[in-house]
Order: sequence, then structure tokens, then C-alpha cells
Amino acid sequence: SLKRATTPTHILDCIAGIAIASLVFDTQMHNNPDDYEFFLGPVADILGGRSLLAETTSQYGVGLFYFLAAVFKIGMIPRTFTALSALISLLYALEYLMLYALLRSLTRSFWLSSAGMLSIILLNNYSTIGYASASPSIGPLRFGPSFLLVAASLARLRLPRFKWFWYVLEGLVLGAASIWSLDTMIYTVVPYGAIVVYEAAARRERHGRHVRACLGRLGIAAACIVLAHGILACATHARSG
Repeated sequence: SLKRATTPTHILDCIAGIAIASLVFDTQMHNNPDDYEFFLGPVADILGGRSLLAETTSQYGVGLFYFLAAVFKIGMIPRTFTALSALISLLYALEYLMLYALLRSLTRSFWLSSAGMLSIILLNNYSTIGYASASPSIGPLRFGPSFLLVAASLARLRLPRFKWFWYVLEGLVLGAASIWSLDTMIYTVVPYGAIVVYEAAARRERHGRHVRACLGRLGIAAACIVLAHGILACATHARSG
């Protein structure tokens, strides 16, 4: 039966997921204090009542630091270098698992997906001078939103009946990315716009429907981006007075 045929594949996927997380997670929690201070400093200011863009600054963005401040404030992890290193390792594992899911969806092959992930992990985590978790500026804290967008797009392709829900979710991810940091906004929003145009042109429908579909999705994305910036502006004004 189909259920029996797919069960071994699911087991292999679980094994691959465990292997990926094990290979990526830095059990020694390496950290570079000089680099970490650029992240924990603005977080300390936010937790102390200051607002980014008004009373304190950061070279790595805005939304990123409010995310970290929220994680520390609710007590998920202590505000230490070691705890931040553990969080980065966890986010790396989630990022790589999403990438594995994308490869599995595209190739339909466990072996090709596993070989691809092994190559990526070896190059990014075991072929460099330092440790991936030691530098927050090169990891998922900066590139995570783009992977969330990929995950939402993959879910939309897997569950096309709920496409408008996924369109809105993609828009919300873009909104978050637009205030996360400037570079995150660029390499998330620009590729998404290209994807929308390509998917609209590839649909076998009349030209007018292509244009409407494209404008509709771009309109959702633009509305979410404007909403995110509006919320940030209002929150900054309320916090800083």
C-alpha cells in the first residue's frame, strides 16, 4: 500500500533530521565576545528602556534586536554569550532542516538531499577557520527570514488549496524582514518580487489574469511591509516619547 511504501522514507527523513541537527549544533557553544557585544549591547539598551532609531543604534538592523530582546525578556535563555551561542546553534539547525525539506521537495530523493546537505554542512561548519556559532552576523539571525519565506512558499506549493493563506503568510514574513535589517529586506523582498512575476507569467491563463494575480500578491506584500513599518514607527514613538 501507499502507506507502507512511504513509511521507510519517513523513517529515513527522521534519521536525516536528527543527523543534521546533531552535526550543526555546537555543543561547546563557541562565541566571539567582540562580535557578540555588537548584538548583546543593543539588546541591553532595549531591555533598559531605550528604543532603536531614537535613543540607541545598531549596525545590524532593528527588528533583529527586538526579537532577541523578547527572547531574553520572557526568560527563555539567560543573557550570556553561552546562551546566545546555543540559540544560534538551534536556529542553524532549524534553518538547515528547512533547507533539507526544500531539497526533498525539489529532488524527491533522500540520497540526493542528504548528499547536498552533507556538502553544505561540511563547507559551512567544518571547513572554516572558526566556528559558525561564534559569529552571529553570518548566521540565521541575519539570514533566517529568507529561509522562513522559502518555508512558506514550499508549504504553499504543497498545500495549494490554501494559497491565499500562504500569500498572506509570505507577506507577513516580508514585512518582518523589511524591519529586520536593511540587507535582510533587500535579499528577501527583491527575490520574492521576481518569484511572483515568474509564477504569474508561467500560469497558463489569459494575460489579464496574469497581471491581476501578480498585482494582487505584490499588493499583499506591500501592505504587510507598510504595516510592519507603521507598527515599528508607532512603537518607537511610544517608547521614546
